[in-house]
Amino acid sequence: MTESRFNPYLILILGVFIISFAAILIKLTTAPAPVVAFYRMALASIILFPIVIVRNRGEIKEVLTRKYFISIFCGGFFLAAHFIFWITSLNYTTVASSVVFVAMQPIFVTLGSYLIFKEEASASLIVGIVVAVVGSVIIGFSDLKVAGNFLYGDLLALAGAVMIAGYVLIASKLREELSLLPYVFVIYSISALFLYIFVLGQGYKLVSYSLNDYFIFFLLALGPNLIGHTSFNWALKYVSSPVVATSILVEPIGSTILAFFILNEVPPIGTLIGSIFILSGIYLAVREDSKGKEKN
Repeated sequence: MTESRFNPYLILILGVFIISFAAILIKLTTAPAPVVAFYRMALASIILFPIVIVRNRGEIKEVLTRKYFISIFCGGFFLAAHFIFWITSLNYTTVASSVVFVAMQPIFVTLGSYLIFKEEASASLIVGIVVAVVGSVIIGFSDLKVAGNFLYGDLLALAGAVMIAGYVLIASKLREELSLLPYVFVIYSISALFLYIFVLGQGYKLVSYSLNDYFIFFLLALGPNLIGHTSFNWALKYVSSPVVATSILVEPIGSTILAFFILNEVPPIGTLIGSIFILSGIYLAVREDSKGKEKN
């Protein structure tokens, strides 16, 4: 890994803090999930456009070359799918359950590293997966008792975790060679294009929402996207993908606390117990892999 004049771990902490507000903001809007996802990505791209044109115009051509375009295209698809699944999940389950399931992405990142990049699978990975699955079952049973829709929301969030894991695996390789701003601008734009096609295909409208909704779209683009997700993309050049993915462990805690104070959401006891298992499992699954890559 290369070195940076900024501490990548401090950047990750900042990113996680800001991204913890994402679920809260989404809960405060009445717009359909795909519309929220589209505006989040489209506005992020629009904000980045003048910066990239002034500073990195020549590098955009490099990002769009045949060497990288297929990977960028796939990354944009995975990112779009992640937001559709995860944002939709918040319509059916609590913030606590949704964010803890989507936070299982490090397990899928580590599994992907093993299956795709042939990286060694440690005993901690196997144990961590088992522990996380136990936690998922606990939350699932707890949510099923509360309402059937809660379990559906949990499954959507889990699908969102799989999608964002695919994105992280692609991004970790691309960020070794591509500059940050041109890369995120292009991949956010492609993601927005996928979301636009999905929105039109599903017959959702893109106008006539309240000023509050549009303000939330802007905050999501500026905060969780440009500062939060972009900080993760930046860090991928300096630390391993499992380390970046593990930093997401803090998000469920932050989002749950914020949901309690802002939305008056009190998660069921089963969700809290299951979350402890899941977060512990994620930590076990990636800690050895993280240590190994940090030494390289």
